[in-house]
Amino acid sequence: MAPATTTSVQVALRIRPSTQQDVSSIPARFQRTVIHPVSDTTVSIDAANAPAANPTASPPSATTPAQAKKQLFSFDTVLPPQSTQHNVFSSSAEPLIARFLEGFNCTILAYGQTSSGKTYTMTGEDLDADPSDPNNGMGVIPRAVSTIFSRVKQTRSEKQGAWTATIKASFVELYNEDLIDLLSSDDPSARRDVQIREDKDGHIIWGGLREVPVRSASEVMELLRQGSSIRRTNETDMNAQSSRSHAIFSLTLTQKRYTGSSLPSRSPSPAPPQGSPSRLARPGSLVSYNSPNAASRIASPTFGRPPTPSFAVAMARSQTHLRPHSSLGHSEDQRTVPSNGPGEWVTVTSKFHFVDLAGSERLKRTAAVGERVKEGISINSGLLALGNVISALGDPSKSKVTTHIPYRDSKLTRLLQDSLGGNAHTLMIACVSPAERNVAETVNTLKYANRARNIRNRVKVEEREDGWDDLEWLQTTITRLRKELKALREGQPSGNSLGVLAEESQSKASKHVRDQFIELQSEHEKLRELFTERTEELTRLRGEHGETLRSGSGGVAAATSRYEEIVGPVIEEYERTISAMEAEMKLNRAALRHTNELVTEKEEELASLSERHATTEAYVEELRSRVSKLSERESSTEAYIRDLEEKVKGFTSDSLTDSESLTTLQKELGRYKELEGTNGAYIMELEARLAKTDESVLELQQSVERAEALAERREADVRDLERRLEQMTSDEVNWRSDLERREERVRNLELEMEAWEKRKEDAGRDRERLGLLVADVEKAKKEIGDVSAPLTPVSEGGRNNLPISQEVDELSTLQASLSEIQETHKATLADLANMTDKYRDALREISDLAAQIQEVKLHNHSPAASISISDAGDRETPVVMPPPGTISRRRQPSISRSGSRDFNAEPLAPTVNGTGRRPFFRQAASAESLRAR
Repeated sequence: MAPATTTSVQVALRIRPSTQQDVSSIPARFQRTVIHPVSDTTVSIDAANAPAANPTASPPSATTPAQAKKQLFSFDTVLPPQSTQHNVFSSSAEPLIARFLEGFNCTILAYGQTSSGKTYTMTGEDLDADPSDPNNGMGVIPRAVSTIFSRVKQTRSEKQGAWTATIKASFVELYNEDLIDLLSSDDPSARRDVQIREDKDGHIIWGGLREVPVRSASEVMELLRQGSSIRRTNETDMNAQSSRSHAIFSLTLTQKRYTGSSLPSRSPSPAPPQGSPSRLARPGSLVSYNSPNAASRIASPTFGRPPTPSFAVAMARSQTHLRPHSSLGHSEDQRTVPSNGPGEWVTVTSKFHFVDLAGSERLKRTAAVGERVKEGISINSGLLALGNVISALGDPSKSKVTTHIPYRDSKLTRLLQDSLGGNAHTLMIACVSPAERNVAETVNTLKYANRARNIRNRVKVEEREDGWDDLEWLQTTITRLRKELKALREGQPSGNSLGVLAEESQSKASKHVRDQFIELQSEHEKLRELFTERTEELTRLRGEHGETLRSGSGGVAAATSRYEEIVGPVIEEYERTISAMEAEMKLNRAALRHTNELVTEKEEELASLSERHATTEAYVEELRSRVSKLSERESSTEAYIRDLEEKVKGFTSDSLTDSESLTTLQKELGRYKELEGTNGAYIMELEARLAKTDESVLELQQSVERAEALAERREADVRDLERRLEQMTSDEVNWRSDLERREERVRNLELEMEAWEKRKEDAGRDRERLGLLVADVEKAKKEIGDVSAPLTPVSEGGRNNLPISQEVDELSTLQASLSEIQETHKATLADLANMTDKYRDALREISDLAAQIQEVKLHNHSPAASISISDAGDRETPVVMPPPGTISRRRQPSISRSGSRDFNAEPLAPTVNGTGRRPFFRQAASAESLRAR
């Protein structure tokens, strides 16, 4: 076993960043950050500005400069608010994993007030995320578990068969001073009670706790998720998911290491037994042996105590000359003799505790009622006991004297007894809130964490050689040592024995082995003395036998048979006696060890009771001294009262004036008391009014901020509307110029249409004339057909028809041109209608924008003004916005269906407003009037 070393408790301080809940639940005057990281190991806190417990305390601005003194605290690591989960793990928790794999016990505990981020630090948000990702929210536990399994896998591949490891997980919570196994059966009635006990070395054992073997990090995460789902959490005013219990998640690592220079043999049965018997059964009580004389029974659990072999079984085996079987339950054909090589197997067991403490809380702040009140009282009492233990262990003035550590005041301190002042590397992560509202709790947390740095732990690796619980291996080892001792005494040591002894002298032999060797030497001396006595008796018997042979007349055969009859039973009896003595001696040794352990436990209990008795006696003595002091004070008070009574009796005759004065003084005193009560009520009223005023000021500030934000948005809207108005104005100018061009084009088309109408009338008249001519021609043809000479009229008719055909061609040409003009006119009317619609939409939008601008200006308390545009120079004229449909239209000359134009219509003239100016817009001609043309 490695020697114990001394180490200090490591403390890391994590400052939680401000959350949305802080902004909503803490008054604005108490949201100031009071804790500031100075360096990687130092923080400063404005502790002097701590607010009072009542909400009517004065604001921090009323403090004097002398009160603004800062306090400095130093820790091993300081994690500022911007630190990520990966930074917390790599800077504080990761170094403990290497110590855990070396065989040391380790503990990480999160300490702080409620809502300070303890559970988030330990567990985190996503248990299934990638542990190598530095940006996710995984806590210390998932990252540590993943790192442990990866390093175990790496070590197993490096050392191959010379190293094996098994890991078990457990999860327990302490709720209202009750230990609850979070990994036990879902049925509450089937859950076993978890008990806290101490072994013979003072180590804490959790009896009845279920330990689940795990092979990967995913299995551990599933167990962690299962236990966290049934852990007690509830909502308070300070935390929506407040932990209502202390939780401890533990990993137990059992390593088997081969200490030889070469790899162990890969035979089915290794030389040293590959395990110790179960802690819940005695050797030889778990299996049935092949021997008919072997007894099989079920033993009561011993919980780690040394096995006590059965006396009946040992005597039966000694009578049948059989060696006891191994506790592993191998039959005789499966057992092999341990190798005499230099290597040996060593078992190392270490534990890693992850402790998530419930936060300290004030009932006034959390507004707890009902069960929450009981939970808060239980949490605070456990944390108070923890604080007392930290104070007792971390007080430098008590480090040089023996001080009682109150571990037994709470189950929480009993669970953490090995972690605080015991055999463990301990890391405390102190979580604090930066808000000024929580400055009192923050200062207390910093003081306790700073005091915890003074705690000294004595850490050592708990390792033991395999086979000390295996009776067969012990017997084989004793036989081998006897042979080697005999060879050494005879002066003929074998080379193998010398090599083994040399290796063993250089190896780490424990004190227990040396004690066993000394006991074997003493037994050997006793047996040698017994052997000498028996040899002398045998020599004497042989001499008597020789004299009998010389004096007697019997033959040699008779003498020999008589010698065998006399000596044989004696030898057999000696052998049986020796075997029985050896068995009884082993039984007595086991019983002695068992008795020593019981004595040790009773001595520890006696010491604890003595300490408690001494404490009680000291307390009783203190009470007695108080009672005596109070008695003396009472007697002196009574004497003083009697003296006063005598003085009062002596001054009775002259007490009339004094009585009047006393009455007056009493009245004044009563008046002063009433005035004091009135002043107190007035002060309370003023404090209430001050609180209301603060709230009103806060609400007013919020209203002003909202109004300023609304004004900024309105100004931005106004700027946007002005920009859109300017764009509309420019678009309007473009539309007006485009409309004037289109009106000019319409006028030109009207003129051309009038010309074409005239040509159409002329063509109509020509058509009528041609019709008459055609009728005359037809009539002439008929007349000519009646005449007998058809040739001459036909030629004449052909000559006369020539001009008529020309007129018909011209008429068709005119009709085609007319059709083209009509189509062009229709397309122009359609374009004009579209442009008119767009123009009307633009006018409506401009009107809406003007109304919005006017409304914004009225809302901003500006004087009413019309929207104006620049006219000429610095002069501005208001813009008149007529609604759609009321815009003045210019009258257009109408064209009848027959094509004649109404020249009696009013002439074209621009429309002017009431001031004689032409407005900046112009109404287009209606599409109906243009179609009517």
